[in-house]
Amino acid sequence: MHYSVGQLSPGGRSYGSYFAPSIPYLDILKQWRPDNFTDPQTLSTLDLKAPVSQPYRFIVHTATMADLVWRTGVFSSDVDCEIAGRDAMCASLISHLKPFTFREVGVILQVPHQNILCAFHRDINSNLQAGLPGTKVAGPAEARAKYQAYLNKVPPSKRTGMLKENVLKHASFLQTPEDVLNNTFERHNEIIVVTRPGVNVHPGMPATSSIKVTAYFMIDDDASPGLDQVQSPRQPRTKEEKDYLFRAYVVPLAIHHGVPALRIAGAASRVFD
Repeated sequence: MHYSVGQLSPGGRSYGSYFAPSIPYLDILKQWRPDNFTDPQTLSTLDLKAPVSQPYRFIVHTATMADLVWRTGVFSSDVDCEIAGRDAMCASLISHLKPFTFREVGVILQVPHQNILCAFHRDINSNLQAGLPGTKVAGPAEARAKYQAYLNKVPPSKRTGMLKENVLKHASFLQTPEDVLNNTFERHNEIIVVTRPGVNVHPGMPATSSIKVTAYFMIDDDASPGLDQVQSPRQPRTKEEKDYLFRAYVVPLAIHHGVPALRIAGAASRVFD
């Protein structure tokens, strides 16, 4: 999910808000301060079989089970560099009342409020790789092949424009955490955050700061057929399998980084890949 924030602010300089004048982005973004979210350390438990039972509010990013098993991406040993080396990433806002994520395993993030780009109560289908070389195209095989063939013929300048257009079309999607959660139903919402520090994104606010991983988690729910669910050799299908994966991969990773490993009772929109 690589997106050049510099394309919103040429040369990395702030030139004016990309939000519509009617959006009070400074007031909204203040409500995304890290101190308005739960510190996972306060929820840490020695009972590795029990999901979190206390109230919470987290910004989370999920990844594939393969990433967890092979310790790649946000599950790598040098996760800080991995995140800072990107430009932006998709995340979700969850709570004990709205525990809906995209995938089943992921990281809990501490996000400086000036790093928030967009926040909406449903998936806004952002494509932070739009037009970039190496873009992973989703969808049926035939559709993927056709679109990839099209991208291969598009000049670099036009591909860059595709990326900028994709990001800017979401510029009006900025809600407070309360509005996001109050209007989230059954499936994950979407938050886009800048991951690269030192970028001037919002006029009147400091440059972006580093994002920190404050915990690792696994969604703890019953294995049952879902909208996107299919059989996969790397996908846990039972509570026993999930318990094994949590103990064998999530817990050691959390111990290595000195942060909690949490089981969260909830539901993932995508439970394969």
